[in-house]
Parts: sequence; structure tokens; C-alpha cells
Amino acid sequence: QYELQMSNGATAYCDGIQGLYNVWDGTANASTSRRLQTMVNIRGYRLYTTGDIYFAEDHTASSTVGEFIRAGTDFYVSGIHLNRNLSFLNVNTGETPRVYGRVYGTHAVNLEQ
Repeated sequence: QYELQMSNGATAYCDGIQGLYNVWDGTANASTSRRLQTMVNIRGYRLYTTGDIYFAEDHTASSTVGEFIRAGTDFYVSGIHLNRNLSFLNVNTGETPRVYGRVYGTHAVNLEQ
């Protein structure tokens, strides 16, 4: 599941090794660390699935919520405004389809250093 990072604000401490959105400007532990921008709105996507999936926008995908997408399908949309997530669920028990591609959106403005 791809989720937006929504919170009441960034934590006061930022360390370049803390995770995906934290980086060092130079040498680790000897330079400024910075929090990278996170996406706050999904505006479009272009995806491909290797297996049958259920797919939902701004909901948790299930067999009753969302859309059935067949294996080997490219699917895309633009001009949307989603605030929560893109959710995927494998149709066939025991299978682990791979969903990959690009997600487009807008980013947060305020970052801490």
C-alpha cells in the first residue's frame, strides 16, 4: 500500500540515518541532516501489475471495494486529487503480485533542518 505522510508536524529532531525521508548533506554525522519533502496529495499514477489485484483510491482495497485489475495490465489516471492512499490486494490467495510504476503528486512545503 502506498500512503501519504500526513501528520500534525515534523518531529524536532532530524538525523540522516532515521529513514527514507532523512538524508545527510555530506559526510554522515559530520554534516547537516535534512528531512526530504513528502507527498501530501496524489494527482495521478501510471502503474502495472504482474498478477490479478483489487485496487482502490482513498479506500482499503477488498473484493467489494475498488476495482478488479487483471494480471499484465497497465492502468493510469491523471487530474485527480487523493488525500489518503492507493491500496492493492492480491485476488488469489498465496500469490504475491508486483505492482510498480509512478505516482505523481504535490509535496509538503515546510521542512525542518
